[in-house]
Amino acid sequence: MVLYTSMVTTSATFSGQLPQNMLTASSGVSVYPVNNAVEVPVMMYRETPNPVAAELGPWGRGTFPGYTVSLQALSTQSLVVSLFTLTRVTAGGRVAVATKLLDQNDATFFRPNNIRNWASLVPLALLVPGATYEATFAGIAGTTSVVRVWQFTTRAGFIASSPTRDGPTAVTVPMTTPSGVIDLAAPTPVGCGAGYVANATVGLQSVRLQEDGTRPLAGCAVDLNVFDLGTGQSAIRRIVVP
Repeated sequence: MVLYTSMVTTSATFSGQLPQNMLTASSGVSVYPVNNAVEVPVMMYRETPNPVAAELGPWGRGTFPGYTVSLQALSTQSLVVSLFTLTRVTAGGRVAVATKLLDQNDATFFRPNNIRNWASLVPLALLVPGATYEATFAGIAGTTSVVRVWQFTTRAGFIASSPTRDGPTAVTVPMTTPSGVIDLAAPTPVGCGAGYVANATVGLQSVRLQEDGTRPLAGCAVDLNVFDLGTGQSAIRRIVVP
C-alpha cells in the first residue's frame, strides 16, 4: 500500500476554506490548489504553528499571508526543490509574487514522522481577488525529476447560497468571501413587519439568523451587510428565508 501525506492543512478557525481536495496524479506527485481550481481564497487565516511568523509577525494584527500553494510526492520519497515560484497572470504579462518557501531545508518545516515529501510556497501578502495565478515547480522526488506548471483562480466576490432551516426558529446561510473570513453588521429584514429584529451570528463561512418567535422570518427577505476581514471589502446580499 502506498501512503500519501498531504502538506495542506486546514485552518483551525476556518476549516471550510479549502476549495477542492488535493488530487494525486498517477506519477505520485500532487499539487494544491489543483490545476484550474476556482474560488480559491486569497489568504490563509490563523494557522498554528505560524509558518511565516518571522516575516509577518502575529497574524491577529491585521497582516495575513496569501493562500498557500503546495506540492507533494509519495510519502516514501524525499522532495528536493530546485525552483518554486508563483506569478499572477495579467493581460500585460506575469507579475512575480513575493513568497516564502517551506521545505525540508527550512528551520520551521513541519516533519511529521520525519516525512520530507512536500514543499509549500506561502505568499507574503494577500492574493488579488478574481485573479489567475500560475505556479511553477522543478525538483527531484526520490530519484525522479519533477516539473509542474499549473494555474488557479482566486475568489472574486461575495457569495450567499440558498438559506436552509436550522431548527424551527433559525436559518443558516452559507457564505463565502474572497478571504473566507467574514464579519456581519446587523441584518435588515425586509417585508417582515414593523419593528422586527433578527439576531445574527457568524460561523464557519456561514451566517445564522435567529428568529423572534413572535415574528417568524418565513417568507421574509433579509439584507446581509457582510464584511471581508482579509480584504476590507463589503457587500450587501439579500436572501429569501424559506
